[in-house]
Amino acid sequence: MKTEIKRWILFVLLAFGISWGFILLFDFLFRGYRESADYSQRIALGSMIASMAPGIASLLVRLITKEGFQNIGLRIQGRDVAKLPNGRRTTVICYTLALIVPVLVAIGEMVLYWIYDRDAVGTDVSLLATSSYLFSSLASTFAVILFATLGEELGWRGYLFVKLEQTVGVGWGVVLTGVIWGIWHLIRYTGGGLSAGTVAGLVLSDVVVLTCYGAFFILVTKKTGSVYPAAIAHAAMNCCNATAQSVFTPEAVKEISEASVLSADFLIYNIPVFLLGIISCIMVVSKKKGC
Repeated sequence: MKTEIKRWILFVLLAFGISWGFILLFDFLFRGYRESADYSQRIALGSMIASMAPGIASLLVRLITKEGFQNIGLRIQGRDVAKLPNGRRTTVICYTLALIVPVLVAIGEMVLYWIYDRDAVGTDVSLLATSSYLFSSLASTFAVILFATLGEELGWRGYLFVKLEQTVGVGWGVVLTGVIWGIWHLIRYTGGGLSAGTVAGLVLSDVVVLTCYGAFFILVTKKTGSVYPAAIAHAAMNCCNATAQSVFTPEAVKEISEASVLSADFLIYNIPVFLLGIISCIMVVSKKKGC
């Protein structure tokens, strides 16, 4: 067990060090372009590349500690799952849920917040009923899977959670993976002139929301023995959240994104996320083999 603890600690240090170091270096090199029109695009590209750091860190730990590369999670279906009588069915269901669930969560967020604040909507809601609008959101997810979410999931769910599960158990493994993943996002709040208290509140919000989403990613990873469903769900989550917030006015988006964890804006908007996290946690800790 001590070996596994050392491995996940080394992984966390490498994942944070590589990604944060790259983003800080990237920002330093391009700080002269902050006033340019394409600066946000440069930062988005840098962040996408930095998202590969957890995956790189997991490979480095396996190499440094001579752990090997067995059960790395890059098969469409894990070998152990393939041996189960309902393994193929479970895998198909999980891949399907990986695409559908983030869309349902985003729709739930939009509807609930619209009920809470009718003035928050800044876009014609009828757009949501058009297949082209929804399809564009889903189709764009695949453009970032390879370079961003797959790298993250290879590290967070494919490696960190596995090690935490072996050392602290499934339940605490889900929680700690979410906490570490949430804190990892701290780097995106640096350089914005925000106070320490504001940053701490934003990171706490990230921890809560990402722990819930992370529980679902862990669920589909465990049930399939593969990180691909989690990568698909993660990418769909990112794009669907962006689509959901594009419906609201800039003022409403600011209220949602900067809301404290105990505020009505945060709690109401994230009700679908909380439900997803609770259901996923129950299914992860249960011994049921299917999704």
